[in-house]
Amino acid sequence: MKIETSALAGRLIGWGFDVPKLRFTLRTAIAACLALLIAFLVGLEHPQWSAMTVFAAAQPTRGQILEKSVFRFLGTLVGALAGLALLFGAGGNAWVLVVGLSLWIALSVAAGNLFRGYLSYGAILAGFSAAMVVLLAQAHVYTPFALGLDRVLTVLVGVLAASVLGYLATPSVSEGDTVGRLRRLGADMLGAAAARLRGEAADTGFLLAAAAQIDDTLSAYAAGSLRARRHAGVLHRRLIALTDTLLLCASGVSEPDPATAGRLTAISERLHRQANPSGLPDDVRAAADGAVDPVLREALTVLANAVAKEPGATEPGAAVATEAVVEQHWDWVGARHAAIRAFCVLLGLGSLWAGTGWQAGPYMMLGGSVMISIFSTFDDPAWIMARLLFWQVWGAAASLVLKFVLWPLAGSELQTVLLIMPVLLVVVPLMSHKRTGVGSMDYAMVLLLISQPRYPFVAGFIPTLEQAIAVVAGPVIAYCAFLVIFPTNAQRRMKGLAQVMRGELRAMASARTVVGNAVLWRARFCTRLLKMIGWSGKTASARDAVQEEGFAVLGLGQAIYLLRGLRHTTAVADGTKRAGDVALTRLARDAGRSPATLAAIERTTRRLEADAPELAARLRRYTGPAMRAPGESG
Repeated sequence: MKIETSALAGRLIGWGFDVPKLRFTLRTAIAACLALLIAFLVGLEHPQWSAMTVFAAAQPTRGQILEKSVFRFLGTLVGALAGLALLFGAGGNAWVLVVGLSLWIALSVAAGNLFRGYLSYGAILAGFSAAMVVLLAQAHVYTPFALGLDRVLTVLVGVLAASVLGYLATPSVSEGDTVGRLRRLGADMLGAAAARLRGEAADTGFLLAAAAQIDDTLSAYAAGSLRARRHAGVLHRRLIALTDTLLLCASGVSEPDPATAGRLTAISERLHRQANPSGLPDDVRAAADGAVDPVLREALTVLANAVAKEPGATEPGAAVATEAVVEQHWDWVGARHAAIRAFCVLLGLGSLWAGTGWQAGPYMMLGGSVMISIFSTFDDPAWIMARLLFWQVWGAAASLVLKFVLWPLAGSELQTVLLIMPVLLVVVPLMSHKRTGVGSMDYAMVLLLISQPRYPFVAGFIPTLEQAIAVVAGPVIAYCAFLVIFPTNAQRRMKGLAQVMRGELRAMASARTVVGNAVLWRARFCTRLLKMIGWSGKTASARDAVQEEGFAVLGLGQAIYLLRGLRHTTAVADGTKRAGDVALTRLARDAGRSPATLAAIERTTRRLEADAPELAARLRRYTGPAMRAPGESG
């Protein structure tokens, strides 16, 4: 039997199928069919929503299934309540519904772009769940409360089906795999840091790309339990502390230090040899104590705390700095743009419906609300939507075949439900084949969205065709909006984040701003830089450009801390302090982009050479990366 199974798997691979994904998709489709049947048997009005929930909640690991299911149910509950509030508050006025729903979805999209992980998913779901309640109440004769309750119960059935079958059939994330990857990467990063401290070359761009990949996987690792979430926080702190150490050494901000390089090399070799070397925090702390450069000493102290076995095993004075590493980037600009885009699209679609009274108008607004919400969080929403639209058209076409070819053969409402299943199962080979995998799940989602079981099915072909066209028209308009209204892609997101980092430098240089702890700033900087590295893609040239920009920002940030500290240094002459203030004023204006600002820093450096040569040497090292790579990444 094993030989036959292996032979079949070989044939499937030869035909272009991803066998693990085929198994996952088949389980998901079977669970969707069961949820559809159960929802119908218990008397729910829209049993197809349960099947849609299974596809939406399906995840490759147990923890992800559990957490996504919880947030899907909570988001649906909040959205259903919001939809009911809009229906009762509007009093039947279509314009009030359009404006209120547009505002609600815009707020949900903004929250979804600010939060991360499944909290983001729940926020976005709260938006278009309200749209389903409001708009389907206009398209059919349903009481608002019954429709809202039906939405919540169908999602609950789908969540339970996806969770039970998925939990039994899918693996949990291996803690050893994640920790092992981070250990091996940490060994490589410390080895590269040691090489740079000796003046040798090292491929830091590749290591930063690997760090960005691990950072992305930690949210999946954290899913499903509080213990996993706490441990993921520990791993994240270690990753950021390792990134900070590598950047300080690779950028040239830290001065050459062969002795510390030797200690880091020894630690790297131990990490490569042993899965859990004893005394690792003490070894890193000893390297910190012996470091010549004070900034590297500070970074290695944080790293020593971060690699301690227990999350609370930190030195009394370092707890704040270590915990601050978990701080995430809040993309306020992206959230604002996404909210404005969603509001404009839904207000436009809603105005078309409210102004013309087109019967299929609510379906067009519903399709647009789903797409403009979900894909607002993607790195390149227009690119992915262009691939989804093809499958949405086929899903709408399949719904017409179902309604006008298969349903006339049905002898009962149960048979109409059963006849949905073979049309739905077509998605299994589509989702698992390498050529058709991207976006093909939308075939199933659109098919289910507009295939409300009815017996006997008596709707005319033209109204049904209009409904299918309306469902697809909404996503088409959303796709156009992603191209026109605040268009975004990975490159634009990188450029925007680089602007945020430069803007923070301007704020730090301003005399009116409290600068705060340099360790906290570098932790935030490393988090942002890893995200930029992740967006830069697989090309080495793009990674190198982002890395050089990061080196420049890191060096200028350290220079700002040093220049501000001159004001309180008694060994420095007043004229040097005034030169430092001039440099800070220029930095507050352009964050080191202009030659005039770099020249002002150079004048301060030359003055410092007479008063405090050590500070002058540090300032020259800090501004070296900015001299090599001025300007903005993007």
